[in-house]
Amino acid sequence: MRIKNDYVSIKSGKKTFQLNNLILNNYLHTFINNIVPSEDTPSKQFFHKCFIKLNDALTFDTTSQIVMQEFDFWLENPIIAETPSTNSSTINYFFKSDNGKVYSTETFAKTDETVYRNQKITAIGFFTEDNSFAGAVLDVSNYDIYYDEGFSVARKDTIQTDAIFVSDGKIKTPKHLLFMNNDVTSVVKAIGLGNSPNKIEQKYDVVASDYSSRYEDNQFVTFSNNYESIPNFKGKCFSYPSLHTYLPMYPTRNSYEYLMFIYKTTYYEGDIKKEGEYWETIKVNNFGNTKATIKYERR
Repeated sequence: MRIKNDYVSIKSGKKTFQLNNLILNNYLHTFINNIVPSEDTPSKQFFHKCFIKLNDALTFDTTSQIVMQEFDFWLENPIIAETPSTNSSTINYFFKSDNGKVYSTETFAKTDETVYRNQKITAIGFFTEDNSFAGAVLDVSNYDIYYDEGFSVARKDTIQTDAIFVSDGKIKTPKHLLFMNNDVTSVVKAIGLGNSPNKIEQKYDVVASDYSSRYEDNQFVTFSNNYESIPNFKGKCFSYPSLHTYLPMYPTRNSYEYLMFIYKTTYYEGDIKKEGEYWETIKVNNFGNTKATIKYERR
């Protein structure tokens, strides 16, 4: 899976700046943690708050754990539009003050935005509703951006996969890709094997085993079921009675070209709770054994 920040657009007074922020490992881990049965991190995947830092520069990297108090004030409850497809989900945000009011990180109460007028903005951070650390940060300390009238921040993000989505038709999109996932759970419960993306020939119940920690690079989870790897990919190997004799009646060994991650999902249509199953299929290009691993990375 790849998470991409398409842009962050900052408007202040008559000036507009379009930049890209850094997606932190903390945010990648939120997506990873939602596809395994765990309560280790919050489940909210969309950005609920946009924090503004003034005057002093903020130092950070991909592993940084940046708290709200590093910033001076924030905007919240953005206008949001999400567009899902069978291999991606795109979300647009628009943050602005609430009738001239913003939230102070010193008092955690609404404050008149004029308190911050004409001060230099050095960093912008984005937080999910229930996560205490930033998921994405933008350093603007080298730009002349000041908090002025009509200030707003817009951003666009895309999460994408190269896997092939398959369902029974009732589930139209892979729900684990959704940013707006408040009423959705989608957990990998099984691994499938087959020679067609649409047909599972073998199925194994799995659990998350090798699990990346929240703040390290290379966010991944490997699934297992008392085996280190899943055998017999590609090759269509034959059994011979000798090294030099081929007899067509000898059967092929089990060999698979596709690996399926099977998701069990719970979601709502209106007030009605629904359950379903879908899977994402990837073609395995290597020979021999392989591990069933899902990795999230920034793009």
